[in-house]
Amino acid sequence: MQRRARRLVRAVIGAGALATSIGSTGVPALSLRPHFLKPPLVLVRSTPPNSVNPFLAHNATAMWLDSLMFQSLVSIRQGRLVPDLCKHWVSLRRGQVWQVTLNPRAKWWDGRPVTASDVAWSYQVKLQRFLGPSAPLAGLQPTFQLRGTLALTIRLKRPDPEFLRQFASHGPIGWILPAFLFRKSSRHTLLTTPYLNNPVDMVGSGPYRLVHLTRTSARLAANLHYYLGVPKAKSIVVQFHPQAKPSGP
Repeated sequence: MQRRARRLVRAVIGAGALATSIGSTGVPALSLRPHFLKPPLVLVRSTPPNSVNPFLAHNATAMWLDSLMFQSLVSIRQGRLVPDLCKHWVSLRRGQVWQVTLNPRAKWWDGRPVTASDVAWSYQVKLQRFLGPSAPLAGLQPTFQLRGTLALTIRLKRPDPEFLRQFASHGPIGWILPAFLFRKSSRHTLLTTPYLNNPVDMVGSGPYRLVHLTRTSARLAANLHYYLGVPKAKSIVVQFHPQAKPSGP
């Protein structure tokens, strides 16, 4: 009996060591969640995206796909502003000065943190290269002062209490892009760079990443390290069918 008990103890200890060694290799425990055992979520859109480049996206499907890949400072839910990449903000001088602090947990798909430099660069490049859709923002003449890695101050030409709602929520103007990818790129190449056009090269911070795209379908994979919580569906398959009623989260 004593020998059998000792063998049982050694077996339990060995199993624990094995589990520890598996965990140390980086196998994500989140991948074992029950909802990841379900089949892909299949959605239907009536038209394919005109482009997945956030500077060129203009139809409903394109902007919907980009909204799954890219994040903004805030989101609008039931008419209220809620934090997105931004963890905290303060409005001063009736909305002429905005002090923004980013969520320290927010990361790009490659593991880099989302920084204040990403925010400032994203707005500056839209103002300088794409004045068409950003014309109202250009009229405010915003300037950006970095206050460390995760904080910045935005100063406007005139007060605008609705600045975050209009220019920092989900949409082509509000989406924040990874500035570190474009440090050696010209602003004039943003329309053709693979980092904004080729799904396998794109880097976002949103809950899903686009892994395959054709004229008839798209496939997105869940970001297991999404800072606002692991998505419920491990993957999404989108089928493009003319005359179909769009479906989607």
